[in-house]
Amino acid sequence: MIPLSFAQQRLWFLARLEGISGTYNMTMPLRLSGALDHDALQAALCDVVLRHESLRTLVAEVDGEPVQRIVDASELAMDFRVLPVAGEEELAGLLTAEGGRGFDLSADLPLRARLFAVSDTEHVLLLVIHHIACDGWSLDPLVRDVSLAYAARCSWTEPDWEPLPVQYADYALWQRELLGQEDDPDSLASQQLTYWRAQLSGVPAVLPLPLDRPRPDVPSHRGGAVPLRLDEHTHRQVTELARACGVSVFMVVQAAFAALLNRVGAGTDIPVGVPVAGRTDEGLTDLVGFFVNTLVLRNDLTGNPTFRELLTRTRDTSLAALDHQDLPFDRLVEALNPTRSTAHHPLFQVMLAFQSSPVTRFPLPGLDVSVHPTPNGTAKFDLCLTLDEQLTDDGTPAGLTGELEYATDLFDHTTAQALTERFRRLITAVLTDPGRRLSQLEDLSPEERRRITEEWSTSGEAVAAWGRHHRTPTGVPAGPDRLYVLDEGLRPVPVGVAGEVYVTGVDLGPSVACPFGGDRMFRTGDLARWRADGRLQPLGRAAGRVTVGGFRIDPDEVEAGLRRHPALDAVAVAVREEASGQRDLVAFAVTVDGAALDPSAVLGFAREALPEFMVPAAVVALDRMPVTADGEPDRAALAALSVGSGRQPALPLPADGPRGGGEAAPEAQAERTATLCEIFAEVLGMDEVEDWEDFFDLGGHSLLGMRLLSRVREQVGVELSLQTLFKAPTPAALAEHLQRTADDDPLRPLIPLRATGNKLPLFCVHPGAGIGWAYSGLLRHIAPDRPLHALQAHGLDGVRQPAATVEAMAAAYIDHLRAVQPHGPYHLLGWSFGGVVAQEMAIRLREAGEEVATLALLDAYPVGPDDEPERVEIGEQEVLRTILDFFGQDAPEADGPLSTQRVGEILAAQGTGFPGLTEGRVQAIATVQTNNVNLLNAHRPGRFDGDVVFFTAAEDDIGTVDEWRPHVTGRLHNHDVPCLHKDMMRPEPLEVIGQTMAAWLAEQP
Repeated sequence: MIPLSFAQQRLWFLARLEGISGTYNMTMPLRLSGALDHDALQAALCDVVLRHESLRTLVAEVDGEPVQRIVDASELAMDFRVLPVAGEEELAGLLTAEGGRGFDLSADLPLRARLFAVSDTEHVLLLVIHHIACDGWSLDPLVRDVSLAYAARCSWTEPDWEPLPVQYADYALWQRELLGQEDDPDSLASQQLTYWRAQLSGVPAVLPLPLDRPRPDVPSHRGGAVPLRLDEHTHRQVTELARACGVSVFMVVQAAFAALLNRVGAGTDIPVGVPVAGRTDEGLTDLVGFFVNTLVLRNDLTGNPTFRELLTRTRDTSLAALDHQDLPFDRLVEALNPTRSTAHHPLFQVMLAFQSSPVTRFPLPGLDVSVHPTPNGTAKFDLCLTLDEQLTDDGTPAGLTGELEYATDLFDHTTAQALTERFRRLITAVLTDPGRRLSQLEDLSPEERRRITEEWSTSGEAVAAWGRHHRTPTGVPAGPDRLYVLDEGLRPVPVGVAGEVYVTGVDLGPSVACPFGGDRMFRTGDLARWRADGRLQPLGRAAGRVTVGGFRIDPDEVEAGLRRHPALDAVAVAVREEASGQRDLVAFAVTVDGAALDPSAVLGFAREALPEFMVPAAVVALDRMPVTADGEPDRAALAALSVGSGRQPALPLPADGPRGGGEAAPEAQAERTATLCEIFAEVLGMDEVEDWEDFFDLGGHSLLGMRLLSRVREQVGVELSLQTLFKAPTPAALAEHLQRTADDDPLRPLIPLRATGNKLPLFCVHPGAGIGWAYSGLLRHIAPDRPLHALQAHGLDGVRQPAATVEAMAAAYIDHLRAVQPHGPYHLLGWSFGGVVAQEMAIRLREAGEEVATLALLDAYPVGPDDEPERVEIGEQEVLRTILDFFGQDAPEADGPLSTQRVGEILAAQGTGFPGLTEGRVQAIATVQTNNVNLLNAHRPGRFDGDVVFFTAAEDDIGTVDEWRPHVTGRLHNHDVPCLHKDMMRPEPLEVIGQTMAAWLAEQP
């Protein structure tokens, strides 16, 4: 087995964390003008995929660990399609949709090609490549090889290229051998890790940025971009400054970017992620693959340096990092083990991607080729500044071109635009005088400065807003006449950036000279920021904030959220600091009328009311709240109560613990918790793990996390996501999660449409789209004393992996139904694809010695032994129409395509019970349906030794009941239903099916 490279391993981990998405898609849209040979292009792409194994490598899992599966040339099926388009508007939508569609790394080749035909002589070729198979430095060899192969195929020959000296799999093996093990002090990994431990010690966990919205617990990874270009003249000036200061152009850009982030509130310790090519061996130069590594460059802006001084610091940091660039980022994260959160990227949240290259050309015979700009709509980080240094053939600067990509969860487009404008102004300022200190660099436009310091500072609304929130001594005779929001250097902060409030016209104690003229000004100690409309947004007090897990937290905000809990009379929070240096936020509470405290309920409430990083680690019950002389909670006294030492928690009720309220946990819950403790210990290589101990605090990391989830799946029979492990990292918390979600996961593999009844249940296997809720219409026809369960496909949640074969699917579904009914006789029903799976289940149950009393197939047909399977792919529109068909609903009679929102509204209005439809859920259904159709085409059924109840959709000619005769030893009881195949769950056909099944089942146990 060939392991993934470390870079690939991280992307695989992220794919498992997020599910199938387009976040890590690379797109290359090329407009081709002229006479294009479609067949030659397809053949050329196949040639390139055969040449580079990375482009035909799937990811398989063995015991929870990923390995490479290189598809043999004989099995290769290139995903290439030619699609006609009506015009540029339709083309733009298709490019965006196709570019954003994710890959199933276990089943899809990481490259697909779509050729959009605008006319006979105008095409757009879209290559979509998952980052796991390619990086930015791979595009040159990729373009070169496609060009050479297309030219050869147009001439009816094969490409004559030099053989590659190595393949990507060779690199993955070599990389592990090169690095060695971290516990070997002589290994390269150990030596480089020593550097990075020292370099990143105490690095901020989360960079403060001028967010327009609170950070969500789980990012959507939706993004936008603002184009950025520095012209040839500016580029030449940057190059000259770099040469004069003994640095590179990249280092000038990096220093300016760090200065920008400092200016918008990121502080003076600014970690930025920077990709490096990772091609440290010449043999890798012409290879397509994912070699790039990410370095964390820690920018030190302390002491208000000049820009020249900052360049010197930047050079020293960058060169030292490059000397230690071999240690993969994911191994660095595992070793440093920063506070884990699904809300933000570890170690850095801002990236700077810089590449120097000649102007790229894509020569194809007889064609004019140009890049067709297409937004990808995704964002991997909070912010990512990408710049490509364009050079002419002789190396002359030709401009810096790129974009600022931003997460739309966090930023408005106008904020990102303002950041790019500030970056341009900063570049201009440092080029004018690089000897100026950072505090002297101007990034506000004259108009912006005038608006902030003159118009808004005298706004009565702003003064009133501050007056409602400030804390000045009583007896102040009048309000201030001017109000400024300033940074530490007493400069006005830009819109959206937090600063401290200063006022004139009132005496609040010590004062400083007002830099804007007039009276002296007084520091209020309050934080605020200006909104784009000139309103003031108070942000609490500057003093009293605490840092926990890299986040700056205002305890007042946490307390305000918890006070909304009806059972709490008084709440205060304090920081617990253990001997190890670990800092946790702890809530202390006094209940109403002295009632018993349920800490788990309070923590559950906190998770709903507060952002993830503000949720306390524990809740402690107090008889009374200690207070200071002025009646405020005495946080110093509370902190003294919460100080602990060692691993055993000092608090009686650790976060997510199962012992809330002093009540004994139910026996089943206690058994599940004990099992999880054993799994934790096994995976971590420990003798035992207590139920309150955190997986990541004990040394767990992403790869061990995947191994843990694999063991949970095997021993507990439940599929969990990595996001769940991040949110519930202790055995007790994980057990609580399993209990809490056991009854409310609408996409779990077995859905009880009716859980009660004294008869044996009827199990209904989902049709092609994987949705079992479609069978809910049977409830009114099947006798109320018979339970009804629906089996649903793995993968609907975007987390579980879809089955690899019909046989594997049947085996998994038998496990699910046996959890409800351990032994036969069994009653099985399946519509369409579900009928084929139900027949396979029946065969396996009979082989296990079980009785199958009912096998009902609804217009389901096997694939013939001589049929040639063709791989298909299901699109969004087909999925939406299929969903409506499954629930017996008509598509709305309106022009244009269906939307997810409209279909969801129809399902909700009809009371189908199907959970809310989202874009992500539609994409997951498309993946499942595509997989199921291809599984059906590849499946060759065995023989079931029993009778079959069959329902034929009489108005369709998909197949005949006789096709099952080679696969059934008993009788085939056929019933014609006057409908089309897709309409079998509509009310009229369902009445025929339901009454027939009810009569059949009435004779059964």
